[in-house]
Amino acid sequence: MGTDIWARLYRAEHLALSLLAETNGDAARLILREIAQCPEDELEAVQDAYGPHPAGEFWVPHRLGGGAPTLAEANRMDLEEAAEKAARRAERTAPDEQPG
Repeated sequence: MGTDIWARLYRAEHLALSLLAETNGDAARLILREIAQCPEDELEAVQDAYGPHPAGEFWVPHRLGGGAPTLAEANRMDLEEAAEKAARRAERTAPDEQPG
């Protein structure tokens, strides 16, 4: 499954990019939209086949009843973590203020 899906994606992406170069691009946009959805569909198929999915487990995807964050939640968590790291870094590199 793995190698075949990448070969199909490559061919479809190449076709879509060729269409974009040759036309107004409506057909190419439709193909690119499908290409973008393909990896997500493949991932969900693998996740569904894996089972069982114990409710609430940290490693089980949210859509399957698990405790793993949704993509939006994970992105928010990543942004918060990056902001905290930046604040700590700025704190470390700030010149020491000594009373005059």
